Amino acid sequence: MTEASFRTEPCTSYTKKDDADRNHYNIPLVPWFRSNGQPSQYPDTFTPDIGYTTSFRSADYGPDYIFNKTDPFWPEEGNFNKGFGVRQRQINSFSKIFNYEISGGTGHWLPATMVRSISYYWQDVNGEDGAWAVQHIALILRNWRTDQKKTWGAYYTNSDTSTGVKKIDHNFSYVRKLGPDWFVYGVIFNIARAGVYAGSTPEARLADFRLGYEYPDLDSSKHRMVIGKEMSWTNLQNALMKGEMKFEPLPNLLTLK
Repeated sequence: MTEASFRTEPCTSYTKKDDADRNHYNIPLVPWFRSNGQPSQYPDTFTPDIGYTTSFRSADYGPDYIFNKTDPFWPEEGNFNKGFGVRQRQINSFSKIFNYEISGGTGHWLPATMVRSISYYWQDVNGEDGAWAVQHIALILRNWRTDQKKTWGAYYTNSDTSTGVKKIDHNFSYVRKLGPDWFVYGVIFNIARAGVYAGSTPEARLADFRLGYEYPDLDSSKHRMVIGKEMSWTNLQNALMKGEMKFEPLPNLLTLK
C-alpha cells in the first residue's frame, strides 16, 4: 500500500486589529491565489458588490506608479520581501489615486466561508511628504460552478502612511455567508497619495500579505487543515466537477547515504 503525506496547517489562524504583530507573522504562508501566471491589472473606478460599498476611485494611470513586482507576490519562508513597490518618479504636487489588482493565476484557493482577516506589511520607504497609503481593500470572490465574480469591500478607510503591519478583522460575515461554492480569487488595493504644495517623490512598498482564516467548529490545538493542491482556477473547477479534491503533497525528502 502506498502512503502519501500532505501539507497541513492549523485549522484556524488569523489576526485581530488589536493583536500583537506576531499574530500576523504566525499566519501560515499559503499563496491562496496568483502565486504566478497572471499579469497585473488596474481596474477603473468601481463600487464593491457587498460589504463596504464605497467607491474605489481610479483617476490616474497605475502602471506609472507600480514597480518592482515580485513573482510570486506572496512571502516565502526566509524571504518576506515579496510584493510590490509604489513610487512617484518625478517631483509632483498633485494627489494620485488608482486601483491595483492581483488575482487569478495558480494558487491553493481559500474557500470564502473561511476568510477571517487581511493583514500586510506597509513600508514608507523615503519618508517624504504626500506619502502613499492603501486607502481601501477589496477581495475578488469567484463561484466555481457558475464562474460568477463578486467584489467585497473591506470596512477599511485608511490614511495611515506609516511603516508597520496593517490589519483588517471585521465584517467578513458578508464573504462567509456566500456559501461553499465561492473562493477568494484575488485582491484589489486602492492606493492614494495626498498632494503637497512644493511637490515630492514618495516611495512605499507593500509586502508580506496574508489572509487569515477560521474553521469555527474545530480546535486548532487538536485539528489540522489539509492544504489543497496548487493549481489553476480551471483545474480547480475540473476537479470539483468530478467530485475530487486534490491536496498539496509534502516535498520528497531524500536521505543521502
